[in-house]
Amino acid sequence: DWSSDVCSSDLGSEYDLYCHAAHAIMTDEIKEFGGIVVGETFVSLGNTPLVTLADSIIKSEADIIINTLDSAANIPLTIALRNGGLDAKKVPTIWLGIGEEEMGALDLPKMLGDLSVMPYFHAIDTPANKAFLERLKAEFRTRQRVSDATEASYCAMYLWKQAVEAAGTPEPMKVREGFRGQTFEGPEGTIKIDPTNLYAWRSARVGELRQVEGIGIAFVVIQETG
Repeated sequence: DWSSDVCSSDLGSEYDLYCHAAHAIMTDEIKEFGGIVVGETFVSLGNTPLVTLADSIIKSEADIIINTLDSAANIPLTIALRNGGLDAKKVPTIWLGIGEEEMGALDLPKMLGDLSVMPYFHAIDTPANKAFLERLKAEFRTRQRVSDATEASYCAMYLWKQAVEAAGTPEPMKVREGFRGQTFEGPEGTIKIDPTNLYAWRSARVGELRQVEGIGIAFVVIQETG
C-alpha cells in the first residue's frame, strides 16, 4: 500500500497470504486515522523491476513506506530507494516481514530512521533481556543478533514445558488443553496464552533503527503497549 495526511506506500509479496491480509487491515486502519494510501504493489519476486517500483514510490510523494516483503528482494529495493534519493529519515520504511538477523545483509547506515513493529527487539533494555542475551552468547558465540522469531521460539519451548506439566502427559491433545491460560516471563516480558482461543498475547513495540552503543545499528523501542 502507498499512503497523505499521512501518505503510505505499501509493498508485499504477490503470493503471500500474510501480505494480502496485512495490507487489507492496514488500509482500513490508515483510513480510520485520516491517512491516505497513495499506492499498493504486490511484487512477483524475480519478475518485478524493483528500480521502476522504487521510482513509482518516490513519485507518489508518500510520507511513509509499509513493507511486508520477506525475501532477498529487500536488498535491491533498498538500493533502488536510496539511489533514487529517498532518505530514510524523511520517508521511513516500516519493515514488517524481515527480522533483525536478516537485516544484516542490508546497508544499515543508509536505513537509520527506518522503523519496524515486533513484540521483541534485540536492544530491549531490561534485565531479563540482558541476561537472556548473555546466556545465548555463551552458548552460541557466533550469534550477533537475535530476532523476534528466535526469541519467540525460546519462549514457546518453556510454554510447552509448562503445558506438559499441567497436562501431566506429553499426549498432544491434552497438552493443547494444558496451554490454556499459561503465562511466561520471557526476554520480551509477559506472554499469556488466551484460555479461549489459544492465541498468544504479546506486547507490541515500535522500533526505530538507530546507532546503539555497544551493539551497533539496531532497533530502539520508541513506543510500546503495556
